[in-house]
Amino acid sequence: RNGSSSEEATAASVPTRFSGETQFYVIIHEKVDGKRDGEESGVGIRLNVVPHLWMFSDCKFGEADNEDGELDIGVFDANGLAFPEGSEENGDHLLPEVLRRVGITVHEQHFSPNNCAVFLDPNAPFASFFLLCVQGSRRILTFHIVPIARDISRRLDEILHTATHLEVVLASLEEERRFRQLQGLGASLSAIVKPYLGF
Repeated sequence: RNGSSSEEATAASVPTRFSGETQFYVIIHEKVDGKRDGEESGVGIRLNVVPHLWMFSDCKFGEADNEDGELDIGVFDANGLAFPEGSEENGDHLLPEVLRRVGITVHEQHFSPNNCAVFLDPNAPFASFFLLCVQGSRRILTFHIVPIARDISRRLDEILHTATHLEVVLASLEEERRFRQLQGLGASLSAIVKPYLGF
């Protein structure tokens, strides 16, 4: 489920020096299974972010369609993420509070390469972060909530099952009593999002 606005929504540490079109989305993920969706490592569960659909929005993604290009991408205001030692030297890892230029490709109905990775802290109940992508005058800002603990995943499923609008999701998070971490997340996200979405 997501909500969108053509207005700009920013967190304090997200760069705002760009001009042009901005899209904003809130994305709540399913629980990530490290064995299925990523690689278990010494620091966390690898999750590859895929900006291809936004970058190549006019692509039909057929077998004969091939596209390539560059964009700037970065993670901001991250909670529940681990940043492995040596990430600055590894071109596949996204860095906190930094935009990194990466090349991405669509070929034979595949998205490549796996060069936009974040790592989930397996000891955190969930991860949350802003992801900013910039390409020319276009930019997209997404706020991600990724459940790590099973009980957090179940609770988010319950909230989303009955929600018909992002406003309902935010209200449910703000009123959460069982998991105080979700209540805090809802309050901080609402403070950022509500002025821009007009509810």
